[in-house]
Amino acid sequence: MFEVEPYKSRKRDFNVRGLDVPSSASGVNRPHVAAFRRTPLSAEYNIFDGLTIRNAEVAFWAGVKDVAGAKGLTVRNCRIENVGIGINAQYAGSRDFYIADNVFLGREDRHRILGWANPGLYGAHPINSYYAIKVYGSGHVIAHNAVAFFHDGISVCTHGVPEPERDQWAVAIDIYNNELTNFHDNAVEIDGSMHNVRVMRNRMLNSASHPFCNQPAIGGPIYWIRNIIYHAPGGSTRTSNGAPGMIYLNNTILSETSIRMVLPTCSGSMRSWFSPRPAGNS
Repeated sequence: MFEVEPYKSRKRDFNVRGLDVPSSASGVNRPHVAAFRRTPLSAEYNIFDGLTIRNAEVAFWAGVKDVAGAKGLTVRNCRIENVGIGINAQYAGSRDFYIADNVFLGREDRHRILGWANPGLYGAHPINSYYAIKVYGSGHVIAHNAVAFFHDGISVCTHGVPEPERDQWAVAIDIYNNELTNFHDNAVEIDGSMHNVRVMRNRMLNSASHPFCNQPAIGGPIYWIRNIIYHAPGGSTRTSNGAPGMIYLNNTILSETSIRMVLPTCSGSMRSWFSPRPAGNS
C-alpha cells in the first residue's frame, strides 16, 4: 500500500496498528459480489483511528446477516461525511465493537427536518442517507459521537426472530453521551434488542418521528436514562409492535408527546420529566 502514490508520500500520516497478509482467494483483498471469506489469519479486533472518509455509499461494511461479520471492531476519532451509511454490521455473531469520538454527517437537508411517515405533511422525498450506525450482536459500546443528517441515527438491527444461540443475541449494548440531530425518523432505534441495552445521557434534537424507538424490544430490560429530547414533532417515544421491559428514568423531554405512544405496550416503567407543547400550538 505504501509503495504507491498517493500513500507513499503521506505514509507518516497513517497510524497502522496491524496488517494482514493478502488472501489467496477472492472476496477479501479482491472483493467479489456474494463472496465473503476471512483472511488467512482470520484477523479480528481491527482499529480504524483518525481517518476521514467522504463520498461513499457505505463507509464501514462490518457484517451481513446470516453470512459473516466482525468482532472487536474499533472506529474512533474518524470523520465520516457525505455517506449513505456510516457503519453497517448486521451479523448476529458480531461482538465487542467500540465506536467512539467520531463525526457522522449524512446527506439529508441541513436546514429542516423531513419526516417520512406522512407524505401529505412533508411531501415525497428520497432517503439520501439511511443511518449512521447499525449493529447487532453483543458487547458493543457506541459513545461520544456527533451524528447528523440521516434518516436514522444509531440503530440496533431489527433482525427478526432472535437466533437460538445465546451468544448471537442483541444484548449488553451501551449507547451513551452522543450528540444527535436532524433525522427523518429516529435518533436512537433499539428495535430487535433483547436485554441489558442501555441508552444514557444522549442529546437528541430535531427528530421528525420518535427519538426513542422500541419496535419491538424482546423481553428487556431496556434502559433509557438521563437523555434529553428537543423538537420531535411526531412524538417522543415509539413502543409499537410489542415493547416489554422498557425502563425510562430521569429523561427530559421538551417536545410534543402523547401518553398513548409513551406508555409501553407491555410491562415497563417510566419516571421522566415532560414539557409537551399544547396541541395546536406552533
